[in-house]
Amino acid sequence: MPSEKYYKVNEFAKLCGVTPRTLKYYETRGLIRPALVGENGYRYYSLSQIDEISAILLFRDYGFSLRKSKPSWNRMTSPESSSGWG
Repeated sequence: MPSEKYYKVNEFAKLCGVTPRTLKYYETRGLIRPALVGENGYRYYSLSQIDEISAILLFRDYGFSLRKSKPSWNRMTSPESSSGWG
């Protein structure tokens, strides 16, 4: 595994203030992907992904559906967007 610190699903979910089930749900909706999947099939996340979860939760708190949040989130995080808010 690379030298960057990675967290298992339970650890990362706790850091983000969500349940592992919620994290898995966001994965199935394509809103977040693990930073790394180990040879054992375990999914790992990095600290930099906390911002992604925070943005998803912000969209949710403002009443956006996950279906509508995904395109907005993709525009915000696309490499083509220099400001991050494309």
